[in-house]
Amino acid sequence: MSTFSSTNRTVQTFHGNGFALKYYSDWVDATIYILAGPILDNIQHNITIQVDPTPNVPDLQTYVQVQTADLETMLKSCTVLKREFIRLFNGMAAFRLVYSWIPTDEVQLVQDQVYVLHNGKGYKLTASMNKYSRQSIGPEIEKMLLSFTPMEAGR
Repeated sequence: MSTFSSTNRTVQTFHGNGFALKYYSDWVDATIYILAGPILDNIQHNITIQVDPTPNVPDLQTYVQVQTADLETMLKSCTVLKREFIRLFNGMAAFRLVYSWIPTDEVQLVQDQVYVLHNGKGYKLTASMNKYSRQSIGPEIEKMLLSFTPMEAGR
């Protein structure tokens, strides 16, 4: 077996959920985490967490503006229901955006997004529901989103 090395690039280690992988420094960790919830009304409920390691913005307000600039034009029949600066359970500043949109003729989704900027990294959490499940499991999904706490990855 050959060693994992390179003369002109550094080698880093990616640590996942129960595994590690060596990769070269010109590759970028673009992991999207997905927590799958119950299937209700034929919709797989989930929360996705996207990490932007280098958002290059001065503050949370700018991060939100950059992330949501084209949202309403990109999504079919998008209606923004709520835009607000909030505090997570840990006291950190965050921004919450709730909107509905129609990805197919048969499905209307409500998405609850939370944006966080911490130690030079951006985080976007997105929960997907429909208008009925938003009433039933929406409160528990909101608690999960508000419990978000960025931690140093140790990579």
